[in-house]
Amino acid sequence: DTADVNDCTKAENLLMQAQSFEKVGMADYLGQIKIGPKKILLDDFALPSFDDLSELVSETHKQNRSVAVHSVTEASLAFLVAVFHSVGSRDGDRVEHASMASPDLLSALAKLRVRVVTQPNFIFERGDTYLAEIPSAEIKNLYRCKGWLEAGVNLAGGTDAPFGSANPWVSIWAAMNRKTQDGKTISPDEQLDFEQALNLFLSEADDPGGKPRQIKVGQPASLCVLNAPISKVIEQQLDNPVEKFIYKSFGTSFI
Repeated sequence: DTADVNDCTKAENLLMQAQSFEKVGMADYLGQIKIGPKKILLDDFALPSFDDLSELVSETHKQNRSVAVHSVTEASLAFLVAVFHSVGSRDGDRVEHASMASPDLLSALAKLRVRVVTQPNFIFERGDTYLAEIPSAEIKNLYRCKGWLEAGVNLAGGTDAPFGSANPWVSIWAAMNRKTQDGKTISPDEQLDFEQALNLFLSEADDPGGKPRQIKVGQPASLCVLNAPISKVIEQQLDNPVEKFIYKSFGTSFI
């Protein structure tokens, strides 16, 4: 409809502006507009052919861009791994969600040096439904956390808002305890410690799973100061809005 056309036109205009900034070397100076990875959605009910997806990934790499591929099933993830084995991967390629991943796929992505952006909040928000619908033999493969890190995969976290809560503390909390809303635990072996869970959200946006950002002179002040120990915020976040603990927040100013 008209709204969709207008949205597409706006997106195309923004992309053209970003490309113009890149050509004149202004993107880093502005710190606002950069061309990121190409988003590719793998729909299990309408997967592209192997050749088509291979060509799309290869052509994107030739443009000096990485790919960010949406995968929520083990079948689509295995399909993507096969494509990467065929055309190669590049630094910055990542899988969005990687919702279901067997041990073989963990090691395969690690060898390909492909990153993963996961959403642990879904363990809490949808976990009881998952337990009812996913075979018990497969539930251990659901929204892994520690398994990715142990395999050597760069792991970052997200919330998938508006499909999940936009509150990152929910995702951090769920990564640590893997509990559902009914209090059931899914794959406790996948639990992260506090620092690992927090680090899911501390890497640069264009370096998911990379080194945590540092608070130092010259860095964008995208942070908040809490009025309580951060461990208390994590423990109580389900009972108290996280805003209760924020003393002061900073936007896009610089330190």
